[in-house]
Amino acid sequence: MRHESLYLNDIVEAADAIARFIAGIDDEAFQSSDLVRSAVVHKLSVIGEAAARLSDDIKGQNPQIPWGRWWVSATFSSMHISGSNGTSYG
Repeated sequence: MRHESLYLNDIVEAADAIARFIAGIDDEAFQSSDLVRSAVVHKLSVIGEAAARLSDDIKGQNPQIPWGRWWVSATFSSMHISGSNGTSYG
């Protein structure tokens, strides 16, 4: 089993990657780029998977973070913007 610090690192790295992917692009550019949208959705999935594997102890030490099932919402919200042909998924 992986040490929890590795899952926390996965979360930070994925969040940093998302920040790099969307840096300097506006909403229209984001909406029109299947590549960027797909990359963001993938990293949201990484965050969700890593967060799901953290212990209750770690989560309890960080009550300011809405652990719950936020990653499911985040993933489905991001899927809403995935339809470049105007199709709404969210």
